[in-house]
Amino acid sequence: MLKCYIIGAVTGLDREIVEAKFKATAQVLKSAGFIPVVPIELVPEESDWHSAMDTCIRALLDSEAYVVQDDIATSKGALLEKAIAVNLDKIKVNLHEGRFLNAINPRR
Repeated sequence: MLKCYIIGAVTGLDREIVEAKFKATAQVLKSAGFIPVVPIELVPEESDWHSAMDTCIRALLDSEAYVVQDDIATSKGALLEKAIAVNLDKIKVNLHEGRFLNAINPRR
């Protein structure tokens, strides 16, 4: 099973809403046979942004795949994570309406 890192906005958002959204995405990934990597489970809530990104980027680098939530347009951290994942040719997992759609391997 492949590890799939979840990219989504966190900073400045309501923690309960963020946790629920990441949890829902993780459940879809589990159902599709992936091992979800949930960044908010890796970073203590009181961490500063730079420390959080250091932890998250390491987790992303250790994952074979990634999925992007729909809320990243104004998130500096999530956009950075996506740029790293794309430039490292990680497998992109696509979800549609809360369900697994497909996984695209750019190396093939």
